[in-house]
Amino acid sequence: MPLLIPRGVIPSNSSSAGPFDPGKITEEVDFAWYDQPASSPVVGEQLPVPDMSKAGAYSWGKSPLYDGMACECGPLAREYVSGLIPKLGSVIHGLNGSVPGLPLNPKGSVFDRMAARALELVALVGSDNTTRNLQVLGEDLGLSLTDVLENLGLPVSGLMEMWLDGLDVGAPSYDPSYENPGKGEGIGLWEAPRGSLFHWMQIGGAKVSAYQVVAPTTWNVSHNGPLETSLVGTPVGQSGTSDDLRQASYVIRSFDMCGACTVHLIDARGNERLARVG
Repeated sequence: MPLLIPRGVIPSNSSSAGPFDPGKITEEVDFAWYDQPASSPVVGEQLPVPDMSKAGAYSWGKSPLYDGMACECGPLAREYVSGLIPKLGSVIHGLNGSVPGLPLNPKGSVFDRMAARALELVALVGSDNTTRNLQVLGEDLGLSLTDVLENLGLPVSGLMEMWLDGLDVGAPSYDPSYENPGKGEGIGLWEAPRGSLFHWMQIGGAKVSAYQVVAPTTWNVSHNGPLETSLVGTPVGQSGTSDDLRQASYVIRSFDMCGACTVHLIDARGNERLARVG
């Protein structure tokens, strides 16, 4: 069965997607508070030792790279690689020439990320709204939500309903003939709502012996990566009010971040604290 959203990678010097190879993913910690080799493959458990005295470091976030490149992931990346966003942009521009094609910025923008997230939501849940009242950048398009889905070749009932209809509710939920091999390793690649998710696991003695995960936000907050570079040139005011950071907050929130993996608690007195789980 063909993938609904094809996998791929768009390098910074190209506008078309190339093949994806998980073996090209590495982790960099040059600017993270970890004592770990400068470049490590993600296939394999990393056990970094925290080091807040590390010169030049400023973050708890590692920097995953693909073939040496910092990459953005999320709805915009998915729909750019699959061609959905450019196709929607062509449809809109064809109806109203004053509206530019999408994405507005080949490297991504707040508008592009929000438009991609909205489009993905409509694609998932569908729509029966035939009222032609859609606007883009203040311009009337004469399009309804159902028109958008039909122009993109997506079911108006929604992808979720299509997938649920394809389930055999009477079939087994697992393979009863499966046996734990006792020893082995493998990777899992998945597109979570926030973006690309990578898991690696090794088992030994029929139990998990090593584990590694690269979450979507880790890609986006990497050093000199999508979030950091998108903030360059964003105005910051000097009024002493929350309005000073309003535009920067729009940029940051457009990545739909989950910062749990880059937030750490420390004891300001330097005492070591351990927590036993289970």
